[in-house]
Amino acid sequence: MILWSKIGNLKYMTTKKAKDFLMEGIEVSRVQKYQDAIALFTEALELDKDYAVAYYNRADAKKALGDYTEALKDYNKTLELDENFMMAYYKRATVEKILKEYTQALDDYTKALELDENFAAAYYNRGTIKEILKDYNGAIKDYNKAIELDKDYFKELQVVVEKLQKNSN
Repeated sequence: MILWSKIGNLKYMTTKKAKDFLMEGIEVSRVQKYQDAIALFTEALELDKDYAVAYYNRADAKKALGDYTEALKDYNKTLELDENFMMAYYKRATVEKILKEYTQALDDYTKALELDENFAAAYYNRGTIKEILKDYNGAIKDYNKAIELDKDYFKELQVVVEKLQKNSN
């Protein structure tokens, strides 16, 4: 299919497919050119409005720019199209945590863990939410699970667990 495309101020004819724009957007994101990446992901979505992975990657780029409200919209659309997209739950939860929407973040971290019960970072982040909400026993349980799953990465977390255990007794 030949179509006219616009990126920045450039208008050009292309025969690219949605996946081509997606892959180019991912490459551009890797060098932190997030505005350009957003434009490329949007091009992919103009060709395929139900492309969950394009919404997900556009959400990541918007999140990287600090545009959390728009990132949430794209994560929501990703999950509307693919309710089993585990990383979309996880990333949406990170945005909700930034926005202090702790109940929603807790639900999304939990959903991510239902889809991948060995996701150590999700246990850790859910534990931080539980700690904020003063569910210290729940936080300890999640932190311990994160440590169990990834001892090397979370080795310093043991100090936090010990402090919480001392303060919760």
